Amino acid sequence: MFPRGAPLSSRAQTSSSSSSARSGTPSLRRSVGPTPVARARPPTRIGAAAAMGTSPAPSAGPPVVTDDLVALAHDVVEAAGRITAAYFRTGVLADAKSDDSPVTVADRLAEQAMRALLTERAPTHAVFGEEYGMSAAASAAPAGQGGGSNSGGGGGDGGGGGGDGGPSSSSSASPAAAAAAGTRSDEGKLGDVPEWLWVLDPIDGTKSFVTGKPVFGTLAALLHRGVPVLGVIDQPITRERWVGVAGRPTTLNGRPVRARPCPDIGDAYAYATTPHMFAPGPTEEAWARVRDAVRIPLYGCDCYAYGLLAAGHVDLVVEADLKPYDYLALVPVVEGAGGTITDWRGEKLRWRPGAEGTGAAGGGGGEVLAAGDARTHAEALRLLGWK
Repeated sequence: MFPRGAPLSSRAQTSSSSSSARSGTPSLRRSVGPTPVARARPPTRIGAAAAMGTSPAPSAGPPVVTDDLVALAHDVVEAAGRITAAYFRTGVLADAKSDDSPVTVADRLAEQAMRALLTERAPTHAVFGEEYGMSAAASAAPAGQGGGSNSGGGGGDGGGGGGDGGPSSSSSASPAAAAAAGTRSDEGKLGDVPEWLWVLDPIDGTKSFVTGKPVFGTLAALLHRGVPVLGVIDQPITRERWVGVAGRPTTLNGRPVRARPCPDIGDAYAYATTPHMFAPGPTEEAWARVRDAVRIPLYGCDCYAYGLLAAGHVDLVVEADLKPYDYLALVPVVEGAGGTITDWRGEKLRWRPGAEGTGAAGGGGGEVLAAGDARTHAEALRLLGWK
């Protein structure tokens, strides 16, 4: 197997046109994916107490994220990556969702695989995902939601939640997969804020995915009472995985990374996924003020831009119209690399299920600002002038 991070051109594609999703089922043997996390013991089923160890008092700061939770996060994105890599550049068709954004069978099957692992190994945790919405903790869910799974997950070649025969070319979930995925709830309301909540985006950047551009990623975040304490950005084609954990340095393929200094916004390289994400009027005008102030504005990197920022290659990311599953995993990654990530008002990014927007108080239109240097972040906030 090639070393993680090897150039894309040095690796064979995971599937050929003969295994296209249009004509059949691609193999799930993942020849281009991050190396599974090695462990000296079997995967651990995580309960409420094990998730934190000894629970700190509410004023004692964020909880300790255990190694078992980090290992589970690795396995969750690994399961998704086996599926997305198998469908990448196979001509997979995209359907249009109600908001006209694209979705593929790979999105749906990958999220089903992620949910199946979480149901099996963290049954006391709630889950919210882009494709299947909110599901309560399996231990508290109604009959038929969040049951056990035999998908495996871990690091095996054939796992990933697609069943023994791999993913189906149909975009509709099987009854078993639907049970593992839970019932779609766009409002994402569970009543009280869940103590532990996983937020999943199986393919962040589906437009990049369906056009064969390897800057999409799988995102997985773990929130404790609405605060992101664990986040993973996984790019299964380039085999790059950023992991951010509260209280720890961010790593890229297991090695610590650090955002670079950029004290002057005039020297900044800035990314946004697309200029079309900024609605005409105040949002577009605010972005234009930042765009005109930076050295080089660039477009088209999806979540990958935040990984580049954490690794010290990009200085600023400015985006709007994001959903919770688009940004929550990015928070621990950016902050653990020494960067700053907030909404356009400078508020920390938190999420309360059922609330709109990005900031701690809800509200807003999904605006996110990330910078490697706090001085550049402060200047961008001033230019945005968001009230």
